Amino acid sequence: MKRIRISWILVGMAIILIMTGCAVQWVVKVNGEAVRKAEFDTRLKESQAAYEAQGVDFSGENGAQYVAQLKTSVIGMIVQTKCVAQEVKRLKLDNNTEKIQQAIEEMKAQFSGQEAFAEALKIQGFTEEELRNMQALYEEITKEVAVSDSDVQTFFKTNSDQYDQAEQVKARHILVATEEEANAVISRLDQGEDFADLAKELSLDTASKDSGGELDYFTADIMDEEFSNAAFSQAAGVYSKSPVQTIYGYHIILVEDHRAAETAEFAQIQDQVAEDALDQAKGEVFNVYMMNLSNSAKIEYGKGYDPNSQ
Repeated sequence: MKRIRISWILVGMAIILIMTGCAVQWVVKVNGEAVRKAEFDTRLKESQAAYEAQGVDFSGENGAQYVAQLKTSVIGMIVQTKCVAQEVKRLKLDNNTEKIQQAIEEMKAQFSGQEAFAEALKIQGFTEEELRNMQALYEEITKEVAVSDSDVQTFFKTNSDQYDQAEQVKARHILVATEEEANAVISRLDQGEDFADLAKELSLDTASKDSGGELDYFTADIMDEEFSNAAFSQAAGVYSKSPVQTIYGYHIILVEDHRAAETAEFAQIQDQVAEDALDQAKGEVFNVYMMNLSNSAKIEYGKGYDPNSQ
């Protein structure tokens, strides 16, 4: 009899918890699927930490406003990822195919490493699993999208400036802290010392120091204005005869090559243009699909979490 009494006590406690709802706190429901506050708080914390690592100050004068904006962003991303996950399940899609894995690896390659990739996901409020879901749905919805030769040519005419090549310079540089040091470097170059060796010995630019100050080819808009003005006005094979000052210090620049600006010829880049035109067409189809998916979803917000009421 004692055992039966204890069992009924446990059942009674469970009923009380269900009726009061004290164990269930939710922020938003997406088609009836609740997102608990704990999950939301974790995502918000991770996203805020990632932004802070990028230099955003949430404690400053505008800190409260930034936090409010971030909350809205995180809730919006949660709603989107839940919609996608539900659709992936409904369509019975596999988010771990070889094609999806390749797409994820290509995304990762755009970052300096796995940690940087993970931080970028946190800023967006994404997990890698959710990214896989998104890619799986994208592949499914856009698999029949195609572009004609006429579509590709039209795309090129509309976006031809994106394929034009601006003037480029290939250069090396040596960065020092003072004008006096820069003039001393120029004197050593005048006496015949090797530019790359001096860069390895003296340059403060840790990114290029070990390669002898190598900067490879760059366009004028990539560098500091004073640096670019000096580099693009120098002839190939010539180093700076006077120091070039920027916010980083004083530079001595050795220009190794110039590449003239070039206007893109469609015949030479046709394959790339076709790929870009197809990507755009797929993107447009997928964006419409996602908009319809979002608009048709039943969204319920917990008290205080509706972004439309803030």
